[in-house]
Amino acid sequence: MAGRELFLPSYHMVSDEPIPHVKYLYDYRKVRQFREDLDFFLAHYIPIDLESLLKNLRHGNKRDLPCFFLSFDDGFRECHDVIAPILKEKGIPATFFINPAFLDNKELFWRCKASLLVGLFRRTYRRQWVNAVRALLARNQIHSKSIEKGILHVKFNNRNILDRIAKIVELDFDEYLRLHKPYLTSKQVASLIAQGFTIGAHSIDHPLFHSLNLESQILQAIGSARLLEEMFLIECKAFAFPHNDELVSRKFFRRLGHESSLEITFGSSDMRKDPISNNFQRFFMDSRRWTAHRRACMLYFQIVGRTALGKDVMSRV
Repeated sequence: MAGRELFLPSYHMVSDEPIPHVKYLYDYRKVRQFREDLDFFLAHYIPIDLESLLKNLRHGNKRDLPCFFLSFDDGFRECHDVIAPILKEKGIPATFFINPAFLDNKELFWRCKASLLVGLFRRTYRRQWVNAVRALLARNQIHSKSIEKGILHVKFNNRNILDRIAKIVELDFDEYLRLHKPYLTSKQVASLIAQGFTIGAHSIDHPLFHSLNLESQILQAIGSARLLEEMFLIECKAFAFPHNDELVSRKFFRRLGHESSLEITFGSSDMRKDPISNNFQRFFMDSRRWTAHRRACMLYFQIVGRTALGKDVMSRV
């Protein structure tokens, strides 16, 4: 009834440990839950790797049996330390989408900075901090009942506010990177490639894509792919939009096809159909609230409902 022969689950993080740099951004699966997810996928779908997906796309082949394509965003260290060993054990291919700016722990994602700041304010209350940060947020037209919500409302275009808040509360992001090494290193990425996993681009530094003009969007997409190609001597064929691909124009996709080696792109709008034939909508499995079975059932019911209402195809200007 749903008419979807390709199942597209995606994750950011899998860990049994508390992860301060994502704790206040989103939930993530524990190892046991992740293993149960994979067992469910294997019981109902055939795993497919990126190259097989591309071959089907190039030749217009339809899949005879339902398949699943597994991907992971943001390039956290757990991709190498936790996720890859489990995938190898179960014989499941996957693609890891990476931001070159964060590779080797050179820089911290602006949203991860926000999570660390929220954690600090929840652990420690100092009136002078609160007053100074509240005034800084207000000067930047960010008004919220709580400091924590105000910090989480900071956007990509004014992300420097987070560095200014960190200076007020004496939180050293560079020290956090040195001590905790939250991201993959080049050596770990090379190890993933050697194990048979594929690497895709995820923009240079994870902006809100719809907040960028067309030229900046092209630079983020093609620039991140070329950096990965140069670093690892690979042909980067896949790009996953940071956050989502809502409001991205047809002109972007046309230019991407003409100016780069990228053949396939991925959004995150719960497997809605896309008028761009090589742009696929994934869904995230990070929440601990659902089993994979329940998430799949909810997703398919949503697809059937959207189709009945004529709202299952995304619009592109």
